[in-house]
Amino acid sequence: MRYACPACKSKNISFFRKWLSVPAVPAKCKSCEAYSFAHRNSGGTGIVVSALLMTLLGFLAAYLKSGWPLLIGGVFVVGYYFWHWHTVSLESIPADSVKAARQAETVWGISWFLLIFFN
Repeated sequence: MRYACPACKSKNISFFRKWLSVPAVPAKCKSCEAYSFAHRNSGGTGIVVSALLMTLLGFLAAYLKSGWPLLIGGVFVVGYYFWHWHTVSLESIPADSVKAARQAETVWGISWFLLIFFN
């Protein structure tokens, strides 16, 4: 499945690139070479709902002494995850914002490395 570039509307961005796109590593349109990323606007609601559902199904599986509730719940959660990423919209991002995000990620990564290495 291909997704439309928000700048030129040509469908040439793959699900994998959409899924991995963040401001520091955006998807790049093959037609107009514009950058875009999938905005994570759900606020983590999906993972919280999925974790709560899997916990409840874990209790049900223990009560029933069967793994079927966990298996069915796992299939549902994985399906929900991919559906969520399918429906998230791509947003354009200017090249200077990409550069700033990459610099911020570099500083953040170096800071974590120094904190862990010298602690």
